[in-house]
Parts: sequence; structure tokens; C-alpha cells
Amino acid sequence: MGDSEVRFSPPFADPFTPPPQHSRFGPEVYEPSLPSIHREREKYFGCLVGFLQDYRNISILNMQDVIDEHWHLEGSVTVLKRAGPFYILKTTSLADRDDLLHAGPWNIHGALLLLQPWVPDVPLNRLDFSTTDLWVQMAGAPLEYMTPVMATRLGSLIGTVLSVDRGTIMQQNMEFMQVCIRTPICKLLIPGAYLVVENGDRSRFGSSLAMRNSSRYALIVVVLGTSNTNAPIPSL
Repeated sequence: MGDSEVRFSPPFADPFTPPPQHSRFGPEVYEPSLPSIHREREKYFGCLVGFLQDYRNISILNMQDVIDEHWHLEGSVTVLKRAGPFYILKTTSLADRDDLLHAGPWNIHGALLLLQPWVPDVPLNRLDFSTTDLWVQMAGAPLEYMTPVMATRLGSLIGTVLSVDRGTIMQQNMEFMQVCIRTPICKLLIPGAYLVVENGDRSRFGSSLAMRNSSRYALIVVVLGTSNTNAPIPSL
């Protein structure tokens, strides 16, 4: 064999052989067996997804203890699984499920627990928990100002008004007005605002987040008094 002769032997391949051709370029696509997915999906039908707005890691057992002690419902609620701040809850009563969705947010050791219905084909971290619905109670306004229109205007200073309480609409409850609002979780509550009445006096009210009872939160807005100063102020 001369010096100019080159011989290729296994395990080296012939460098002049073209590479094998593939039918697809880019990421591979996997399509799972739908019957197996449907069987798994049946486990979560009717479940609720809870998001704990807090830095603490609360275990499934601890969460279950709080629910059993403080959530007074017709049936039972079971915490099935946990993934970081997300919890999967299963109810035995449709009435309880509806109540949990519309009467929250819920108090878990001082933290907000937000609930949504479980949605198929959506990862937990794709669910939107950026807003919450809260009931706003407004007390201390002059009697003739305790109207559904005034309740809606005052509530709109805090968030988007979704509904007005029946007692406020019928003007049966004259202790306070009440509306349901939707507000961003990370938005600071307004430090205060002013209601200007016809004689020029103004009532200043502030807002604070408080517990309606041991398990639920409500947003309480209380009118704090009146003043007739002439400083420029916003009016409703």
C-alpha cells in the first residue's frame, strides 16, 4: 500500500456516504393513548383547584385539618393532592362546590386560598389566580345615601363591581350597603376616599381586609366621620 493510499475500516463509516434521511425535522410529537387519559381525567371531574397566596408551605394534612375544623358544609371536602401552592380539592356535594366557589376567598392560617374549577388539558401554572372576588360592606353613610347606585359608585373605587346584594337593592338593610367586586390580588387597597354630601360636608372612608368569620374573608369599608374643610377633594 502506497503512502498516498487511504483505507477506511470499521468502526468508521465512509465519509462520502450521505447521512440518513429523516421524515421529520424539529421536536418530536407524542400523542398519548386517549382511553388512558380519559380514565385519569375522570378522577378530577368536579374538583376544585386551590391556590394559596402565601410564602408558607402548608401540607395536605394541615390543609385538611383546617377545612375539617372551620368549613361548615353539607358534605365533606377532601384534599387529594398538592403541587407547590396548588391544591386539588374534591367535594361530595354540588351545593358545597358552588358555595366554595362563590363565598370565598378562604382563610388558611391567615393566608388567602383562592378556588377555581378544575379545567381539563390546562396545566396548573396556566390557571389565572391574579384576581379575586370580594364582598364589600360600606357603613356609616347618611341614610338617604344608602342606595344601590351609591353602593356601586363606592365599590367601583376599589374594584370592578360584579353584583349588588339583594338587601342593598331592596334597601332593607340600612346598617350597611354591600356589593361584590373583582380586584387584583397584588393591588393595594385604596388608603381612603371622600364622599361629598349636599351641604358641603364630606365623609372620609378607608378600606381594610378582614375576616367575615373564622374561614372566610370579606372586605369591610367603613365611613369614618365628616369634615367641612375646603381642601380640594375628589367627588363621586
